[in-house]
Amino acid sequence: MAVLLTGLLLAPHLLAAPPVGNFEARYRVEEGDRLVGETRLILHWTGNRYHLRSESRPRGWLALLHRDEVIEESEGEWEAEGGRPLRYQYRHRRLGDDRRLTMRFDWQRSRLAITSEGETWHTSLQPAVQDKLSLRLAVMADLATGRLPESYPVADGGPIRRWRFTLEGRESLDTPLGTLRTLRLVRHRPDRQRISTIWHAVDLGYLPVRIDHRDADGRRARLVLESLEGITPGEEVEASGREGPTDQAFGSVTPR
Repeated sequence: MAVLLTGLLLAPHLLAAPPVGNFEARYRVEEGDRLVGETRLILHWTGNRYHLRSESRPRGWLALLHRDEVIEESEGEWEAEGGRPLRYQYRHRRLGDDRRLTMRFDWQRSRLAITSEGETWHTSLQPAVQDKLSLRLAVMADLATGRLPESYPVADGGPIRRWRFTLEGRESLDTPLGTLRTLRLVRHRPDRQRISTIWHAVDLGYLPVRIDHRDADGRRARLVLESLEGITPGEEVEASGREGPTDQAFGSVTPR
């Protein structure tokens, strides 16, 4: 049942602390009942600087047939207002093909430099812009403070566009790590070619523990958290002094 969250978007602005410390998360990737790949998500902090890396590869019988690897990296800094990316890199390697994309964020000059296929172009940089990878940290931090914007400006190599999020409600989710309290979000990309449902674990710093993708052609894929190092349930609450969002902070969740 679709639900409507009334209080979260009206919550007062709170300064965003980093949502989690260093961690490494491993996800299995499924299409239907088939295991087709794996994704590793690794976060490392040096002071207020973060380095977030995602590695995706085939797994199971597909690994024997395809040499395919996607690596994304986001480097940035964390300020009182939240995360601010400085550099993003995307690389997709497969047999006979090696695609790369790099973005550099110049916040002093409000300019974004995008390099692909040996060519570089520039566009104006809006406040609070995220790359596709740093967006994950931004959402986790906003959930922890009890405020979630209706949309985020995202740079993905083309024009900066807003990705929309809808918070549908709370759910107890069975995972390989046990039953976890989660918040279920739906993410809408501006091209409307893919809709993603994301379950964020309340007791794991709002880390995504399951992501369901549905493309416009009906193709479906699922990422499920298999293992996690660096975060234990409740650890982030104690370390930060936060208790996370409460029912009051989120307002009432009522059927629409």
